[in-house]
Amino acid sequence: MFKSSSIAFALFLALQAHGHALIKPDLNGGTVRNDVTNPSTAAPCGAGVDIASLIDKAQTVPVTNGAVDATITNFNAGTDGSRFVTAQIDPTGTGKSFQAATVTTNGDKAPTDVGSQPLVVQVPAGVTASGGATGNKMLVAFKTLGGFGNCVVATTGSATGTGATGNSTSTTDTGTGTGKKQGGGRKKAGAGAGTGKAQTGAGAGSGKAAGGKGKQHKAGAAQKKHRQIQKLKLRNAINAVVDTN
Repeated sequence: MFKSSSIAFALFLALQAHGHALIKPDLNGGTVRNDVTNPSTAAPCGAGVDIASLIDKAQTVPVTNGAVDATITNFNAGTDGSRFVTAQIDPTGTGKSFQAATVTTNGDKAPTDVGSQPLVVQVPAGVTASGGATGNKMLVAFKTLGGFGNCVVATTGSATGTGATGNSTSTTDTGTGTGKKQGGGRKKAGAGAGTGKAQTGAGAGSGKAAGGKGKQHKAGAAQKKHRQIQKLKLRNAINAVVDTN
């Protein structure tokens, strides 16, 4: 009886030791109790987690209004299953440049139930995400009051806010570059307008010249006809004199 109770208690402790809270989406793809890790100063994402091979494969969350949203789920109650966390952010995505971040929305320190709560972490001012193959990923490392936790991958892009300052600046630079190109386009448009005026001027000149020739031709024809009429009148006058004599 005593032996059976001891074995049952040992199994209970073993299950408890597997971890009590997981923050999703986990860098390592974890979803259940056995996926929970014990982060440390040397390994904020958990011992044995290969950040380099996972950061471009992991599910990500966007930086929205300068903040990162995540969800924590605990697997047992009490302090060991605490949903209360501290957070760090590594903008390089390497796991080697973490800095403290403020958790603005946190979970219960010692929940009496098992369930999930939202977490919100404010990205420090001036932080620019530069990790991953896309160059816009950062790591957010969470650690619960019970000592458990893991990392979440966040991305900056079109999101606005403090956390996206660096990326937004990059976007602004791109926009400036585009503006310069547009400026170049305006120069081209100006050149085109100049060419158009030159062409229009040439055309107008040609038109006038053509018109001038047309008028000269018409005037010459009129004069020729006038001379013919005068000759005819003169001939008729001479004939009339001859007939009279």
